[in-house]
Amino acid sequence: RRMPRSFEIPLPREASRLQILNLMLKEQNMDSGVYKFLPKLAKTTRGYSGSDLKEVCRAAAMEPIHEIMAEASRKAVMGETAGVLEDENIDSNIRALTVDDFEAAIQKVKRTGQEANAYGRAVEAQSNSVSEEAMMRKAMAMMKTLSMAQGVEQTDSDEIPEI
Repeated sequence: RRMPRSFEIPLPREASRLQILNLMLKEQNMDSGVYKFLPKLAKTTRGYSGSDLKEVCRAAAMEPIHEIMAEASRKAVMGETAGVLEDENIDSNIRALTVDDFEAAIQKVKRTGQEANAYGRAVEAQSNSVSEEAMMRKAMAMMKTLSMAQGVEQTDSDEIPEI
């Protein structure tokens, strides 16, 4: 269910983005270089919402999985079915996340906060212009009614006068 009002929540600053990234990644198996890279990632992700950052982390975590699936597909095509995607092998085969995984994720996940904000402003501007036209038509109708009451001759024009 939608809320009847909207609230503007500012996008997280760099320090907040770093905290969000650390929180999202605290349980992840990561290469030691990633810990040094996270402040740079926080700086790079200016304009990203908390949801965008979560998606970046998810996309980075999927990179090793995609590699496993690609290898399994290759083996299946080659007819090497033994050991492909067996439950006991999956956990041990997943490598630690690397800086490259996060760089790939940034290429895939774009910020939505500013685009959504810009879209909202465009929709609002469009609805305002429609509302102004409707108000002008009402004003014209009121002017016709007043002039008829005063006995002024009318034209049948529905045109909105240029201001």
